[in-house]
Amino acid sequence: MTGLDVLAGIPQATGACPKPPVEASSKAERPQVRARPLKQEDCLIDVAELSRFGGELMLADVRLPAEFERGHAAGAISVSPEALLSKPYWRAKSVLLLGRGKGEPELVDLCFALRAQGYRKVAVADGGVIAWVQQGMGWSGLPLDLREAQDLTPEEFLLEMQDPRQRLYFSPEMVGLRRRYPDAEPLATAGVVAGAASGPRRQGGRAAGAQPDRVRSRFIVASDRDSAQAQLDVLQAGQGGRLGLIYTGGEAALAAAARQAARLDGLQRLGPKRLGCGL
Repeated sequence: MTGLDVLAGIPQATGACPKPPVEASSKAERPQVRARPLKQEDCLIDVAELSRFGGELMLADVRLPAEFERGHAAGAISVSPEALLSKPYWRAKSVLLLGRGKGEPELVDLCFALRAQGYRKVAVADGGVIAWVQQGMGWSGLPLDLREAQDLTPEEFLLEMQDPRQRLYFSPEMVGLRRRYPDAEPLATAGVVAGAASGPRRQGGRAAGAQPDRVRSRFIVASDRDSAQAQLDVLQAGQGGRLGLIYTGGEAALAAAARQAARLDGLQRLGPKRLGCGL
C-alpha cells in the first residue's frame, strides 16, 4: 500500500471546534440578507478585468502582516478577515480581497459572508498576489518570489484540489496521485518530458490546436523539485490555464497531511464539550 492509497479514503477536515448552535429567531425577527451565490465563480474576478469592477476600489490584502510588509500590491491595505467582518467600514465601497492565490477556498466563503453582512460590492482576486504580479500590476516593497509563491505545501495541495477548475499533471514518480484524482494527466501527454516541450510548436503563446479552458483555469504540476519549475514554465506558455502551481513534496507527505485532516475532522464530530472547546 502506498501513501496515496491512504489518501483515497480520507475526508477533508473542516476544523476541530465547531461554533455552538444559535437559537433560530422567528421569521419577523430574522434580518433580511442577500442569498449566498451558488457558485464560487460568483465571488471570483480576474485581475486582468478589474476595470469592469467599477467604483472606488479598495484592495484588502488579507495575508499575514509580515507578508504584507515584505511586499504588496500598490495601494493595498493590510486587513484581517476578522476586521472586515467585525468593523464593516468598507460596506459602501468596492472591495477586492487579495490573498496568496493558493490553498484559499476560505476567501470565497469570506466573500459570501461579507455580502450577507451588507457589503455592496466585494470579490476575490482570482490567483491572489501571484496573478497580480504575473499580470504586471503595480507592486510595492520587495519583489514577490514567484517560484516560492507557486510552490504548494501538502495542505495547500489538498485544498487546491477541491477547486473544480483545477487540472493536475503528474510526472512518473507521482503516478500514485491518479488513484485519488482519476482525471489527472501524465506530463508526457501534455507535451512535457523532463522539463522540455515535446508537443506541437506554439502559436501565439499556446500549443498548436490548444484552446483556452476558462472553466478549468488553474493547473498543478506534481513532480520532483529539480524539474517541476521547468515543466511548469512549459505548460504556462502552452496551455490555456491562467494560474500554474507546483507540488514537489511527494506522496508520503500528502498522505500524512490527509491523515491529520481526517483526525481534525474526527475530533470535530466528537463535539465541543469532549474536546474542551468553548468551556
